[in-house]
Amino acid sequence: MGITSLFQSLDKLALNHYATYADVGIYTSAMAFVSLFAVIQSTFNIVWVPKAVQHYEKCPEDKGYYKTAFNIISVVMFAVGITLILFKDFFALLLGGQYRDAEYIMPFLIFHPIMYTISETTVCGIDFMKKSKMHVFIASGACLTNFLGNSFLVPIIGCRGAALSTGVSYIVFFILRTVIAEKVFPVRFNLLKLFIVTIEVFIYAAYNTFYEFGVLNVVFAIICYLTLYTLYRDTIKWCYRYIKNSIVVSAYFKGRRK
Repeated sequence: MGITSLFQSLDKLALNHYATYADVGIYTSAMAFVSLFAVIQSTFNIVWVPKAVQHYEKCPEDKGYYKTAFNIISVVMFAVGITLILFKDFFALLLGGQYRDAEYIMPFLIFHPIMYTISETTVCGIDFMKKSKMHVFIASGACLTNFLGNSFLVPIIGCRGAALSTGVSYIVFFILRTVIAEKVFPVRFNLLKLFIVTIEVFIYAAYNTFYEFGVLNVVFAIICYLTLYTLYRDTIKWCYRYIKNSIVVSAYFKGRRK
């Protein structure tokens, strides 16, 4: 917990050391902006963890359950993340003038809720196998990445460097969680698709961090959406059928009650 707290605070500490209080304020505004996205992360974590434990206790050999959850939450988180980046100017305008400067810092910060939430579906094996000490190594690796990133980038590009370092460190956090969990509880997630989408969204975030909104912004967003749909077509169709059937069933029982 101590290492994780340091990991999550390094960006603010680096800005406080290398930059100005104005930069800290802008960065804090950007984080408040992203916290709207973090609601999905918190909700998923509350629902997922007890469900995963319950499933493991009933069917310890059924690993398809975790793959399905991994694919679904990957689609949801990246779809919301791409949308948030695409409409960051609109959201900043809607929330107020104090968020105008923060909109260029936000794109990389979305990797915090994205990678953390997805990693919750891949890290279960560590807890199932009672290897909790591995969390110390995971947090330490991510913390070291964040420290080095902030040390090099914040003196050069300020807030944007802190956001970039945070985004990269959470990608490392996801990789460490997933690789170590796979060692103790192999599930064989399809990580290639995830990394293709991650690289595309990372490039899209970089463009939005250093360039103003324009036609290319929309083009890049469409490319990201198309890639996400192409790679996760089956998952998206499954979700569509599930939601459709749920609506039909709900309408049926509502009609019966009347």
